[in-house]
Amino acid sequence: MPDFVYRYKGNIYINLTNRCVNRCTFCDVSVLSKDTGAQLKLDREPRISEVISDLKARLKTECGEIVFCGVGEPLLRLDDVIQITRWMVHNTEIPVRVNTAGTVQRLYPGRDVASELRRAGVKRISISLNAVTPDDYDNLCRPKYDDAYEDLLRFVHRCKEKGLETTVSFITDLADEEQAEALALALGVKAIFRSLRK
Repeated sequence: MPDFVYRYKGNIYINLTNRCVNRCTFCDVSVLSKDTGAQLKLDREPRISEVISDLKARLKTECGEIVFCGVGEPLLRLDDVIQITRWMVHNTEIPVRVNTAGTVQRLYPGRDVASELRRAGVKRISISLNAVTPDDYDNLCRPKYDDAYEDLLRFVHRCKEKGLETTVSFITDLADEEQAEALALALGVKAIFRSLRK
Protein backbone atom coordinates (compact mmCIF):
# COMPACT_ATOMS: atom_id res chain seq x y z
CA MET A 1 0.00 0.00 0.00
CA PRO A 2 1.31 3.49 -0.79
CA ASP A 3 2.01 5.89 2.06
CA PHE A 4 0.18 9.19 1.80
CA VAL A 5 1.63 10.26 5.15
CA TYR A 6 4.88 8.91 6.59
CA ARG A 7 7.44 9.59 9.31
CA TYR A 8 11.07 10.27 8.55
CA LYS A 9 13.84 11.68 10.78
CA GLY A 10 11.45 12.97 13.40
CA ASN A 11 9.11 14.73 10.97
CA ILE A 12 5.80 13.85 9.36
CA TYR A 13 5.78 13.97 5.55
CA ILE A 14 2.80 14.27 3.23
CA ASN A 15 3.10 12.52 -0.14
CA LEU A 16 0.39 14.19 -2.25
CA THR A 17 1.41 13.37 -5.80
CA ASN A 18 3.98 11.65 -8.00
CA ARG A 19 3.43 14.22 -10.76
CA CYS A 20 6.24 16.72 -11.19
CA VAL A 21 7.38 19.76 -13.16
CA ASN A 22 10.84 18.22 -13.63
CA ARG A 23 12.31 14.91 -14.79
CA CYS A 24 15.44 14.98 -12.65
CA THR A 25 18.25 12.64 -13.65
CA PHE A 26 18.82 11.64 -10.01
CA CYS A 27 15.19 10.99 -9.01
CA ASP A 28 14.51 7.32 -8.24
CA VAL A 29 11.31 6.46 -6.40
CA SER A 30 12.52 3.00 -5.38
CA VAL A 31 15.71 4.39 -3.81
CA LEU A 32 13.79 7.13 -2.02
CA SER A 33 11.25 4.62 -0.74
CA LYS A 34 14.06 2.45 0.62
CA ASP A 35 15.77 5.43 2.27
CA THR A 36 12.58 6.67 3.96
CA GLY A 37 11.06 3.28 4.72
CA ALA A 38 7.85 4.44 3.05
CA GLN A 39 6.10 3.30 -0.12
CA LEU A 40 6.22 6.56 -2.08
CA LYS A 41 5.00 5.31 -5.45
CA LEU A 42 1.31 6.19 -5.63
CA ASP A 43 -1.31 4.28 -7.58
CA ARG A 44 -3.61 7.27 -7.04
CA GLU A 45 -3.45 10.64 -5.32
CA PRO A 46 -4.95 10.85 -1.83
CA ARG A 47 -8.08 12.80 -1.03
CA ILE A 48 -7.77 15.60 1.53
CA SER A 49 -9.90 13.61 3.97
CA GLU A 50 -7.49 10.66 3.74
CA VAL A 51 -4.47 12.86 4.42
CA ILE A 52 -6.13 14.44 7.44
CA SER A 53 -7.19 11.03 8.77
CA ASP A 54 -3.60 9.75 8.45
CA LEU A 55 -2.27 12.92 10.08
CA LYS A 56 -4.58 12.49 13.07
CA ALA A 57 -3.21 8.98 13.62
CA ARG A 58 0.43 10.01 13.30
CA LEU A 59 0.12 13.18 15.37
CA LYS A 60 -0.41 11.06 18.47
CA THR A 61 3.38 11.04 18.84
CA GLU A 62 5.71 14.03 18.80
CA CYS A 63 7.20 15.43 15.60
CA GLY A 64 9.33 18.43 14.65
CA GLU A 65 7.72 19.55 11.40
CA ILE A 66 4.99 18.59 9.00
CA VAL A 67 6.44 18.60 5.49
CA PHE A 68 4.79 18.45 2.09
CA CYS A 69 7.28 16.22 0.31
CA GLY A 70 7.17 12.87 -1.43
CA VAL A 71 8.18 11.97 -4.97
CA GLY A 72 6.56 14.73 -6.99
CA GLU A 73 5.73 18.41 -6.83
CA PRO A 74 3.24 19.08 -4.01
CA LEU A 75 2.35 22.53 -5.33
CA LEU A 76 0.73 20.94 -8.36
CA ARG A 77 -2.03 20.48 -5.77
CA LEU A 78 -1.74 24.02 -4.42
CA ASP A 79 -5.34 24.35 -3.24
CA ASP A 80 -5.11 21.05 -1.36
CA VAL A 81 -1.80 22.08 0.25
CA ILE A 82 -3.49 25.28 1.42
CA GLN A 83 -6.53 23.46 2.77
CA ILE A 84 -4.50 20.82 4.62
CA THR A 85 -2.18 23.50 6.03
CA ARG A 86 -5.13 25.46 7.36
CA TRP A 87 -6.39 22.32 9.10
CA MET A 88 -2.96 21.75 10.66
CA VAL A 89 -2.61 25.34 11.83
CA HIS A 90 -6.07 25.17 13.39
CA ASN A 91 -5.44 21.83 15.11
CA THR A 92 -1.72 21.78 15.96
CA GLU A 93 1.18 24.08 16.78
CA ILE A 94 3.61 22.10 14.60
CA PRO A 95 5.34 24.21 11.92
CA VAL A 96 4.57 23.42 8.28
CA ARG A 97 7.20 23.26 5.54
CA VAL A 98 6.82 22.79 1.79
CA ASN A 99 9.58 21.19 -0.29
CA THR A 100 9.21 22.30 -3.90
CA ALA A 101 10.99 22.49 -7.23
CA GLY A 102 9.96 26.15 -7.17
CA THR A 103 8.93 26.44 -10.82
CA VAL A 104 5.14 26.22 -10.45
CA GLN A 105 4.18 29.90 -10.42
CA ARG A 106 3.46 29.88 -14.15
CA LEU A 107 0.80 27.22 -13.56
CA TYR A 108 -1.22 29.74 -11.54
CA PRO A 109 -1.45 32.96 -13.57
CA GLY A 110 -2.93 35.76 -11.55
CA ARG A 111 -2.15 34.08 -8.21
CA ASP A 112 0.65 34.88 -5.79
CA VAL A 113 1.66 31.39 -4.65
CA ALA A 114 4.12 32.56 -1.98
CA SER A 115 1.55 34.89 -0.42
CA GLU A 116 -1.13 32.21 -0.41
CA LEU A 117 1.15 29.72 1.29
CA ARG A 118 2.15 32.27 3.92
CA ARG A 119 -1.44 33.26 4.63
CA ALA A 120 -2.46 29.60 4.96
CA GLY A 121 0.17 29.13 7.67
CA VAL A 122 3.21 27.65 5.93
CA LYS A 123 6.28 28.78 7.89
CA ARG A 124 9.14 27.35 5.87
CA ILE A 125 9.82 26.54 2.25
CA SER A 126 12.74 24.56 0.83
CA ILE A 127 13.31 25.11 -2.88
CA SER A 128 15.34 22.55 -4.84
CA LEU A 129 17.83 24.70 -6.71
CA ASN A 130 20.36 21.92 -7.34
CA ALA A 131 22.48 23.93 -9.81
CA VAL A 132 24.29 27.26 -10.00
CA THR A 133 23.73 27.97 -13.72
CA PRO A 134 20.69 27.64 -16.01
CA ASP A 135 22.48 25.16 -18.27
CA ASP A 136 23.45 22.91 -15.37
CA TYR A 137 19.88 23.10 -14.07
CA ASP A 138 18.41 22.14 -17.45
CA ASN A 139 20.79 19.20 -17.81
CA LEU A 140 20.33 17.96 -14.25
CA CYS A 141 16.64 18.60 -13.60
CA ARG A 142 15.26 18.48 -17.15
CA PRO A 143 12.36 20.88 -16.48
CA LYS A 144 9.18 20.59 -18.50
CA TYR A 145 9.02 24.37 -18.96
CA ASP A 146 11.30 26.83 -20.74
CA ASP A 147 13.20 29.35 -18.61
CA ALA A 148 12.50 27.29 -15.50
CA TYR A 149 15.69 28.37 -13.74
CA GLU A 150 14.78 32.04 -14.03
CA ASP A 151 11.27 31.26 -12.72
CA LEU A 152 12.82 29.38 -9.82
CA LEU A 153 15.04 32.31 -8.81
CA ARG A 154 12.06 34.68 -8.98
CA PHE A 155 10.12 32.34 -6.72
CA VAL A 156 12.98 32.26 -4.20
CA HIS A 157 12.90 36.06 -4.03
CA ARG A 158 9.10 36.11 -3.73
CA CYS A 159 9.05 33.59 -0.87
CA LYS A 160 11.69 35.52 1.02
CA GLU A 161 9.86 38.79 0.36
CA LYS A 162 6.61 37.38 1.72
CA GLY A 163 8.20 36.29 5.00
CA LEU A 164 8.58 32.57 4.44
CA GLU A 165 11.71 31.08 6.01
CA THR A 166 13.34 30.15 2.71
CA THR A 167 16.17 27.75 1.96
CA VAL A 168 17.57 26.48 -1.31
CA SER A 169 18.78 22.90 -1.50
CA PHE A 170 21.60 21.27 -3.44
CA ILE A 171 22.96 17.75 -3.82
CA THR A 172 26.56 17.59 -2.66
CA ASP A 173 27.46 14.95 -5.25
CA LEU A 174 26.23 17.15 -8.11
CA ALA A 175 26.97 20.78 -7.15
CA ASP A 176 30.07 22.64 -6.05
CA GLU A 177 29.37 23.57 -2.42
CA GLU A 178 31.38 26.78 -2.48
CA GLN A 179 29.57 28.05 -5.58
CA ALA A 180 26.22 26.95 -4.15
CA GLU A 181 26.88 28.78 -0.89
CA ALA A 182 27.85 31.92 -2.82
CA LEU A 183 24.64 31.77 -4.86
CA ALA A 184 22.51 31.31 -1.75
CA LEU A 185 24.27 34.26 -0.12
CA ALA A 186 23.55 36.40 -3.18
CA LEU A 187 19.89 35.36 -2.98
CA GLY A 188 19.81 36.20 0.72
CA VAL A 189 18.79 32.72 1.82
CA LYS A 190 20.39 29.69 3.44
CA ALA A 191 21.79 26.78 1.43
CA ILE A 192 21.25 23.21 2.59
CA PHE A 193 22.91 20.12 1.19
CA ARG A 194 21.97 16.49 0.91
CA SER A 195 23.92 13.56 -0.46
CA LEU A 196 22.86 10.78 -2.82
CA ARG A 197 25.41 8.52 -1.15
CA LYS A 198 24.27 6.66 1.96
